[in-house]
Amino acid sequence: MKLTTNRQDLITALTSIKIESDLNSNDGLYKQSHLLIQTNGDGIELTTTDSEITIQTTVNCAVTEDGKVVVLGNHMTEIIDKLPKEALVDISSSNERDVLKISCPQGVYNLRTFPLTDFPVIPTLHGSTLSIEDQSLHSLINKTAFAVDENAVDKGIHGLLFNIQKNKSEIAATNGSVVFSLAEFKSKSSLENYSFFLPKKSAQNIIEHISDTSDVTIFMDADKDMNTKKNNLSYIQVNDDNTKLTSKVFGGGNYPDYQHLLRQETSAGIKIHRTRLIDGLKRVSVLSNPKLYRVKLSIQPDKLILSSETDNIGNAFEEIDIEHIGDRIDIDIYLNANYLIEGLSHMNDEAVKMEYSTNLMPVIFNSITKENHVFVISPMKYME
Repeated sequence: MKLTTNRQDLITALTSIKIESDLNSNDGLYKQSHLLIQTNGDGIELTTTDSEITIQTTVNCAVTEDGKVVVLGNHMTEIIDKLPKEALVDISSSNERDVLKISCPQGVYNLRTFPLTDFPVIPTLHGSTLSIEDQSLHSLINKTAFAVDENAVDKGIHGLLFNIQKNKSEIAATNGSVVFSLAEFKSKSSLENYSFFLPKKSAQNIIEHISDTSDVTIFMDADKDMNTKKNNLSYIQVNDDNTKLTSKVFGGGNYPDYQHLLRQETSAGIKIHRTRLIDGLKRVSVLSNPKLYRVKLSIQPDKLILSSETDNIGNAFEEIDIEHIGDRIDIDIYLNANYLIEGLSHMNDEAVKMEYSTNLMPVIFNSITKENHVFVISPMKYME
């Protein structure tokens, strides 16, 4: 291998493929520390991986001799980072020496190389594709991923459920007990009535590494016989202009049935200003029980009263103007302020609709103008 590139392009690429994760296994840490560098036409491709995620990106450079090597990625990144910003960098390796030579006017730096067989096999996907048409993948993940509780006992909810249809699909997330979020989007896919489960860590890395402005296509390695409707999906790959992220995924067959939440009858509702509600919750919750963050929402004619009270701390209340939608039912509902603030913060529209029936049934928040995002929160029990 022999090539020349500039320091700025190389450090940008190296820092862009760092996998954001807390790996518990020594094997995962070992894999992630290794960097695969291989020539690819008019440039090089850099690849890093752990046990679940692989990230690849390309760098344009002048290649005079093809080749590929494996080195410790953190050491190479640190060396390149400390070079002058305008430096030209020569990189070379040979079969005779297990060394990658990095040279520039400031000096020469030799990194030990490792056997190519040490680097995990990177899956190649030739399956179906999913194109998102009406919004960005970033937006869909932001609307849903907050609801995931990675500490939940049920590991089947430690991520996002993708339900794929031919023209309209959805992403769902829940912590299993209190909050649930659903985002719908227009899609094009050769798959229909298909689902897969994307770990939250993979979703976070998509946000970190895949451009929000690019048209994103998801490649899916799925069961070839679609008539079986088996969830044998094992990988997805998300591409933008320069970067590919490949993630393990799992079948979505064991995900909790959430349709009953959306089918419940909610004859009453109110229209409220989202930011005004968030700001009020933040202030009133200061005097709530610090272990429960419980706030009472009292719906009365043309107003919503937020209140909290904690012995030996104090109490607070605020009034917010509302408009009634459907039947007017005056009611007191106790909700976790932190969960509610988080869910409302991931909605886009300022005018939101809050639907409810009783103080024991889940409360549904969605947009007044668009119906493609639903946030559901379960009330807290409270004994006077």
